[in-house]
Amino acid sequence: ILPRVRFRRWLAQNRRPLSERAAAILENVELQMDAMDELRHGKTLDERPRHRVGLTGRASTRSAAYVVEGLPGPMCVMDTASILGREKAGRECLLLDREDYDEETLDAIFRHELAHIVPSGLWLWGYEDVIAVLCWWNPAVWLLRRCLREETELYCDEYANRHRSKERRAAYARVLTEFATRKRAF
Repeated sequence: ILPRVRFRRWLAQNRRPLSERAAAILENVELQMDAMDELRHGKTLDERPRHRVGLTGRASTRSAAYVVEGLPGPMCVMDTASILGREKAGRECLLLDREDYDEETLDAIFRHELAHIVPSGLWLWGYEDVIAVLCWWNPAVWLLRRCLREETELYCDEYANRHRSKERRAAYARVLTEFATRKRAF
C-alpha cells in the first residue's frame, strides 16, 4: 500500500496532459483498435487517420493519458481513482516518460499499452503479483511470475499487430528494437 501511495503523490506532482499531437495519435489508435475487433481473419485494418472532432476541435480520447518525466518508460495503469485521485475507478491511464517521440513510435506505444487492457488481455493483468504475494516463499513462483510477465508482453505485441499490414508490423518491430536497445533508467 505504501508504494502505491508514494506513486500516487509522485504522479500528482509530476504529471501533465498530452499535447494535441499526441492526443490525436492516441484517439486514432483507439478508433483503429475498436475497428480491429470487428474484422474477420485475413482482413487488413484500414489505418487512415479517423479523428472524431468535437465542438472544440480538440482530440477526444476515452483513456486518460499523461506525460510524467522520470518514468523508466511508457506504462499503462488501471484504477486511476486510487492512483491519480480521479473520479472514475477502473479507467485506463496511459503514462508516457516523454513526449518527443515520432508519430510511428507514439502509435506503437499506444497500441501496446492499450493491448494490456483489452478484455482478452485482462486475464493476465496483475495475476503474477497475486501469485507472488500468496506464495512468496516458493522459488518456483518467482520463475512463474517472470514467465507470466513475458507472456503478457508477447500477447500485447501480437494483439497490437492483429489485422495490420506488413509495413505497419515492420514499423512496430523497429520501435520494439529501439526500445530494447535503450538503457534502463532503473
